[in-house]
Amino acid sequence: MKILILEDNAEKSLEIENLIKSIDQSINIQKVEYYNNFILKIQKEKFDLVIIDLFVPALKGREPNDLSEDLLFSLRNEECTNFQTEVVAITKYDEKASEIIQDYNYQNITVLTFSEDDKWKESLIKKITPLNSDQCDFIIICALEKEANAFAEAGFDVSESVSKYSLNFRSISISDFKGAIIRLPRPGLVDAAIVTSRAIEILNPKIVTMSGICAGLKNEISIYDLIIPNLCFQHDTGKWTEDGLISEPYSVSINNKVEVEISTELDKPNFTIDLMNNISANKSEIPEENIVIKTHLGVTSSGSTVIADKTMNATIQGQHRKVIGLDMEIFSIYESCRLAQNESIKFFSVKSVVDNGSPTKGDAYHRIACLVSAKATVKILEKLLLSN
Repeated sequence: MKILILEDNAEKSLEIENLIKSIDQSINIQKVEYYNNFILKIQKEKFDLVIIDLFVPALKGREPNDLSEDLLFSLRNEECTNFQTEVVAITKYDEKASEIIQDYNYQNITVLTFSEDDKWKESLIKKITPLNSDQCDFIIICALEKEANAFAEAGFDVSESVSKYSLNFRSISISDFKGAIIRLPRPGLVDAAIVTSRAIEILNPKIVTMSGICAGLKNEISIYDLIIPNLCFQHDTGKWTEDGLISEPYSVSINNKVEVEISTELDKPNFTIDLMNNISANKSEIPEENIVIKTHLGVTSSGSTVIADKTMNATIQGQHRKVIGLDMEIFSIYESCRLAQNESIKFFSVKSVVDNGSPTKGDAYHRIACLVSAKATVKILEKLLLSN
């Protein structure tokens, strides 16, 4: 994407440039300070977006003048290469904005007032986002770098990590579908809710999922087993009293149609067979019971802190007798999707078990669990994308 900025105020120009770079560092930004240089640019070179100030010098060494009429004529002249290019005018002068806004609107040019309340930034982001064409068919949320890296390590078509829209962003393709892997700045419910909601608003996905590692809470749950929550609740909500926490858990479920589609995929005899293909396990990565991966569609719990205590495990299981796993993000992912403006979003999560939430938990099983979870996530995504 290419953006041309006409702005003679260095401070204002830098603020606009930094905002654009926060959206996508790869955007090609070209800047000019004078009207005559600007005219040469827009006549010869095609841009995806043009950002202009209305008071700029006509030539180097001249004082800034009101060139709003000249700019309008130059940009919307049919002989101009950027005759149909999206244009945004950003001015410090409210009075001037009020004077010319109607004429500019007739020519499909947006006028914003540059002010300290930063409202202009929100409007400019909304202009740039669709032009940058990063809308996705699906989003994969990961809490940890190792979980996000696992997709590339598993052999999927994944780009390098970059900063886009102030998100840690990797592009990923599955069949003919375009997606993004978004890594949270920090694990936990708060970051998961904020980042997921922002990613949904910007990328407008059809499907949102989470991949990674979790704890298993039942005897029948083994290391590397896959847990896909059909319902997730937050176990640490309620009221703290002298006697401890009086629990008031909130829950959110996946769509019934999505659950049926996932269930039929998990029932296939070969679903877990190839998950360990091309993965060589070190001795320390092989649990006592060997690696036999099973899938579990059931109830899980999310909370704001890491659990490494048997008493807390018992408390959480007392809130729902069928809870089979726990993590720190899934509830927020599900709730963000449920509350999204696009009510048709499908959402689910796949996490591989690495411990039972006891004091003996460690990192020994994380590598393989991340890879297994990534592979299983892609299998389910492919199924849902093709049936969408």
